[in-house]
Amino acid sequence: MICPACGNTQYKESRQCPKFEGTPICISCCYRCAYYNPEVGALKCRYYIYHPKIDYDGENEKIDRQIRHKMQQIEHFYGKSMPRVAEKIELEVINLMAKKKELEKLI
Repeated sequence: MICPACGNTQYKESRQCPKFEGTPICISCCYRCAYYNPEVGALKCRYYIYHPKIDYDGENEKIDRQIRHKMQQIEHFYGKSMPRVAEKIELEVINLMAKKKELEKLI
């Protein structure tokens, strides 16, 4: 195998690197990486600490809950004859739906 970081073909030990989409890199490149943690007993690769994965499913569920709650608020305010407040909340719902569509495109 060829190390994608340095091009070395003669290495004995490798690690999967999230920086290179999970492809194996030689251990010397791993040691030279800025995300490598040399402390004993600690997590060696700190890439995901600085670049956390986005939980798209969790974000999508969160937005769904917010939309449902806002729709209940809209019904409540229309029932109390407060259409201006309800219209403001409707605009928030439109923004949340647009945000949800953007997340669905990323999935």
